[in-house]
Amino acid sequence: MKKQKFALFILFISFMLVFGKCTIAQNNPDLKRTWHWYFGKGAGIDFSSGQAVADTNSKSWTVRKTAVMSDTAGNFLFYVAGEVIPGVSNYMHVWNKNHNIMQNGEYILPNKYPEPMNGAVIIPKPGSDNFYYIFTVDDCFNSYADGFRYSIVDMSANGGLGEVTEKRILIRDNVAEILGAIKHSNNTDYWVIVHELYTNKFLAYLITNGGISTNPIITNIGYWSNSNIYNSYNSKGQEIIFSLNGEKIGISLCNDYQNTGDIDTLELYNFDRTTGILSNRICLPADTLIHCFCFSPNNSKLYIESGDITDKVHQYDLTINTPEAILNSKTLIKVITNANNNEFNQSFQIGPDGKIYGSCEITDMLTVIENPNEPGLLCNYTPNVFSLNGKYPCWGFPNIIQSYYDNSITNVTNLFSDNIKFQIYPNPCEDYIIVQNTNNNIYIDGIKNNNFNFKIYNIYGKLSKEGITKIGEEINVSSLSPGIYLFQIYISNTQIINFKFLKL
Repeated sequence: MKKQKFALFILFISFMLVFGKCTIAQNNPDLKRTWHWYFGKGAGIDFSSGQAVADTNSKSWTVRKTAVMSDTAGNFLFYVAGEVIPGVSNYMHVWNKNHNIMQNGEYILPNKYPEPMNGAVIIPKPGSDNFYYIFTVDDCFNSYADGFRYSIVDMSANGGLGEVTEKRILIRDNVAEILGAIKHSNNTDYWVIVHELYTNKFLAYLITNGGISTNPIITNIGYWSNSNIYNSYNSKGQEIIFSLNGEKIGISLCNDYQNTGDIDTLELYNFDRTTGILSNRICLPADTLIHCFCFSPNNSKLYIESGDITDKVHQYDLTINTPEAILNSKTLIKVITNANNNEFNQSFQIGPDGKIYGSCEITDMLTVIENPNEPGLLCNYTPNVFSLNGKYPCWGFPNIIQSYYDNSITNVTNLFSDNIKFQIYPNPCEDYIIVQNTNNNIYIDGIKNNNFNFKIYNIYGKLSKEGITKIGEEINVSSLSPGIYLFQIYISNTQIINFKFLKL
């Protein structure tokens, strides 16, 4: 028995070392919001089976990024994408789950071809199961004339097909075409990030159940240019992407490609999900034009593809904190020559399967980075490996809120009173476990009688036990087989805290 317990303990330690920072939160309801992708020229991917499967039902005709939303059960709801009308420019509409234009959803972004790189993002209204915000920005080809706007979708209308009930409400003009969103540290509210034209001002708008903040958090930081030549890059960036935990933001600046004399860079910032403030700018120089970049699922790696006639994919190690060390960690992953131009990537995106997908506009085959958390060539970069069945992805995947892939809550101050910290005791355990509050305050704000729901899953993801408990109360686990388990506290449908424990 002692040998068996020791073996289990060694297994537990090994498991925590390898998977301590869970790559993708398979039991997180928000993950299912990412199960359905529609993008490019009729392209789509369905992840609901647990594997990526090509979906050719899309009406999208979009060169750059779309926006897609499913509910927390994984049911596809709607998407924002372009439509080509013969003899007319490409316009962005809201499409329902039947791939028809939603009621009042036409011309949600009436810009001309091509679309903004991050033209739209969809955010569920906090505290609501039916209402969704669509945020949009304009692009350089339309001189950013449409500004930063929002629309509201009511999914309870038209028998669940939805209706755009408020449309194209101006929030602010004079913003560049970058548009990103991430969950607040309370795991309920959201931040939406835009950038003012020709300044160094980042604008972070807080989205709560009370609506959209009218006074954004402003951070004056980083590069800016007052150049007014063709291309939005000179007014602040081509693309914005968050790391999954929301603690990093990347902005691609592609100025040298337009012969401005400025250096092509990717700006890397820290982001505070509580305050909305950016800090600690690091500049990563690129080879001519930055095509795309992406963070790894465990936030430890950054992938950048850049170049012109010849592209190079590099990996950076973000676990080291000094700018010099991050720069020096640059590792070559792949060289792509013009002879293999069907392997060039215009966009990277993490999937709910923990892989990174790369798109090329001239082929229906996607690149896949199979193990993006691994260092160097162990990441298993594989070009032209996933087929979209004759549909082309063009330059962009859906603009997805990256925190939907993350299962860690790095700051629970706003979920619980007095900055409560939690742990499971004993761990390893034999007969019972107790959720402890390490600062001896057992009051949880907003939870009636201090009770909360919990679920316990085995290592294979099978539900082993569920119930209601409270801080300091014993949970009987004597009937569980020896092994490693995931313990989840459910504060609400969208607020979950994860623990792992070993049952001896």
